[in-house]
Amino acid sequence: MSSQSVADRRRQILVGELPPDFLRLIVPREQATPFPQQQVTQLVYGGGSFVPPNTRGRVSITIADANLVRNYGIVRMDPYCRLRVGHAVFETQTKLSGGRSPIWNRTIHAYLPNGVESIYVQIFDE
Repeated sequence: MSSQSVADRRRQILVGELPPDFLRLIVPREQATPFPQQQVTQLVYGGGSFVPPNTRGRVSITIADANLVRNYGIVRMDPYCRLRVGHAVFETQTKLSGGRSPIWNRTIHAYLPNGVESIYVQIFDE
């Protein structure tokens, strides 16, 4: 590279204050179109439903109560129930002083993934 071309390039450099539109993108105002009110209402209030891919369906499981054979705690039992459907894990609230007959009455809604053949139910003492 000759010294003349370097000198020419240095003269072309902008020195001083940059113009106000330097590195600014000009975006048209009409870029986004608003949703009609009916579509907004449908999306907000659950008109459109989401179903994850690779699912066979949806199951609703009600965990009503349990009749345990014996008291596994030293003083009192605070049992809760854990349910596993595929990789999803659901738990009931802990039934304080539930003893051998805790009552939960909780309904769990879960998607049943393809390939899942078993649902696991476990009861724990907190």
